Amino acid sequence: MLVDKQNMIEEWNEINKEREIAQRKLKEFEEERRKFEEMKKKLLRSTAGIKKEGDGGDDDAPFETVDLKVFYTGQKTEVTKVSPVKKLQLHSGDIYCIAESFIGDSIATCGADGFIKLFEPTRNQPYTSLKPQAANQIPTAVCFGFDNDTFISGTADKMVYLWSLSTQRVKKQFVGHSDRISSLCFIRDMSRIVSGSQDRSIKIWDVAKGSISKTILCGSSCNSLLATADKTRIISGHYDGSARIYSTKTGELIKSYKNLHDGSITSVNLDLDGNLLLTGSKDNSMKMIDLRMDRVLSYEFRHSDYFNPSEYNKVSFCNYGHSVVAGGTDKKIYIWNSETGKIQHILEGGNEGSITGCCYNVSSGHLYTVDNKGFVVIWS
Repeated sequence: MLVDKQNMIEEWNEINKEREIAQRKLKEFEEERRKFEEMKKKLLRSTAGIKKEGDGGDDDAPFETVDLKVFYTGQKTEVTKVSPVKKLQLHSGDIYCIAESFIGDSIATCGADGFIKLFEPTRNQPYTSLKPQAANQIPTAVCFGFDNDTFISGTADKMVYLWSLSTQRVKKQFVGHSDRISSLCFIRDMSRIVSGSQDRSIKIWDVAKGSISKTILCGSSCNSLLATADKTRIISGHYDGSARIYSTKTGELIKSYKNLHDGSITSVNLDLDGNLLLTGSKDNSMKMIDLRMDRVLSYEFRHSDYFNPSEYNKVSFCNYGHSVVAGGTDKKIYIWNSETGKIQHILEGGNEGSITGCCYNVSSGHLYTVDNKGFVVIWS
């Protein structure tokens, strides 16, 4: 009994320590964001009034370069044409995944061309191209660690790689899945990696040993997963339209939201507090679960023109959790109010193909969208 109490005290102290670190990081983010404001204003002034090349007739209207904060309020059903802060073609085909570093100073993408691309969005520096060890290994998932020097990638050829950002070399590789890696993440202390696969399993890897710690048989292909900040749960989205919560300690199923969607779940995402779970699906909707109340919210996020383009399409919270964003087959960005489910704005003018993912940076307020033409678009 005393041992259990001591363990609980230690876990509570660790959670408080992590909360203090997170609060300190948020303050640092706000300071960085303040510094970015002047840079963004200069950039917006220099790029205002750009027109989309090749357009004509009624569509030959100027694209406004504006701060996205304008579109996080109000409600407008018509499409607004805007110009992004920056647009880069990093890949020659589909981009399967985009991830940001813990403090938001680096972005990684992986694509059908077989490359992982790394770049720093706030600097005008060339991006770095990396490739898994075997030429035929297509990277399908990528995730940063919390130390700003480590990231992991998964491939269509069943492999998981642990990379050093500073040396740009593979430190370890993990073998055990029997099909494509769809999603992966670190558990907060970085002693373990979690990977989800089309082989209908989730694996927890011991980083130090380089071996499988636990295998969770899901019964359905895992398209997206994440680990909670308290290190106790894995949340996953599956081909059968269900979301599941597993224990990181035992691998046991804690909760299953069966048939949450009518189509496969392509994305799971938590808000900043870790209390709200956002799911995106091939049924062209997004839903939200209040994890504290163990309740699926009554409203969902839909629009008659929004269609989820792929099994790996990622949706995201933005505007510090007050909005939800997704990209569709029509190259447009859809923004909803996260508290009501009502559409706020529909934006176009950046991506060149179907949008396959959205990623929001808390520190800078930047929104990133990627598409099946290999473009990464940075919005203010």
